[in-house]
Amino acid sequence: MRPHAGLTPADDREVLLTWIIGSARAIDRDALRARLGPPVHVETNERRTLGGDEEWWIYRDAAGRHLGLCLRVPFREVVLYASESSGVDDDDLATLLAPWQVALFEHPERR
Repeated sequence: MRPHAGLTPADDREVLLTWIIGSARAIDRDALRARLGPPVHVETNERRTLGGDEEWWIYRDAAGRHLGLCLRVPFREVVLYASESSGVDDDDLATLLAPWQVALFEHPERR
């Protein structure tokens, strides 16, 4: 994984990403992999997903907060997870996922 903006790639697969903070749609798997590099984890067991492969990237910001990006491959949607309800800096997210538009939730959801 490559660094982007104020976010550093992390291989912290055991980090608790307890907040859903936003999403981005119409994302192509190959284009996202070209942008972010290979995912840190790929889940192929459909009993653990919403019915298809999920690919995960994990990042850490300067304050030590974690961000998880989960590409729900069949739906072409990225769901953004965070270790804290405050999420991470909006500009960092925009840079990380450019050119796709990120929709952040006004009120993060606890998962």
